[in-house]
Amino acid sequence: LQRNQKSETDEISPAEILKSLLLTPTYKTLN
Repeated sequence: LQRNQKSETDEISPAEILKSLLLTPTYKTLN
């Protein structure tokens, strides 16, 4: 989930979080 190698806590927009959730179904399984 670390495509952008800027900063993990740079500025995570809700859109990016939603995108990550949609692109990674396993995330829901982990939580």
